[in-house]
Amino acid sequence: MYSHVVFSIAIVALVSPCHGYMKLYKVTNLIEDNFPICRTGLRQSPIDLNNEAQILHTYYLPFEFENYDRLTSVSVIIGKDGHTVNSTSKWENEDLAVSASETIPRYKFLDLHLHWARSHEPGTEHAFYGRRYDAELHLVHINSAYKDFEEALQYEDGFLVLGALLKTIPKHRANHLISISASEDDYGVFNINFNKFNEISAVFSYSGSLTTPPCTENVLWVVPRHPFEVSPLTIKALRRLSKDSNSSNVRSLQKLNDREVYLFTI
Repeated sequence: MYSHVVFSIAIVALVSPCHGYMKLYKVTNLIEDNFPICRTGLRQSPIDLNNEAQILHTYYLPFEFENYDRLTSVSVIIGKDGHTVNSTSKWENEDLAVSASETIPRYKFLDLHLHWARSHEPGTEHAFYGRRYDAELHLVHINSAYKDFEEALQYEDGFLVLGALLKTIPKHRANHLISISASEDDYGVFNINFNKFNEISAVFSYSGSLTTPPCTENVLWVVPRHPFEVSPLTIKALRRLSKDSNSSNVRSLQKLNDREVYLFTI
């Protein structure tokens, strides 16, 4: 059994060492010249989440998903780059946030985006024990102490990203985390069920970076231990968006270096 003090120490250790987020992805030499930390940083993301994680058994998860239970179906329009083009903006009035202990910030929800690969290549950025899945949903949160993304970008505790790995199952089931509503060549309309995050029983957490330039190292990552199941139609709709692209929006795995990774499980 671990006390609030243990949780606080672990979470503070994750937040303390670690700067933002842009809609660029392809990490070419030109981009890396402009953002050298993408190449030289020691706390880059994504990483392989594996047996190196320090396991903390708990009676409850140290992360609380505030007001996520109110949103069981939010429609978002995703463009070719994986980012939201438009949405119903239902979350703007719901005060969505992720909080942990009293010693770390409260992070308010900012926006979401998706990563996936073309064809049948692995499409997640993070890996579980060396295995990647079909797609990864990122819910970006900013420290509520800062007024906007640009300000949060300047501070070590600027962001929390909730990363959900998505795994295709053969048969369609209701109540998925994400499902396709309509699909076109330039965009897809997807339904997001935020309430699914209240069902998780284990999460990895570590100090890392944005996976796109500027690759700043001020992100507290929270990644549910088990992938969420999605319909093949959902992944097919994502791949349709990138059918004319020569590359995916998935970054390669980065070195862990001397970072601690925690696995909180109940």
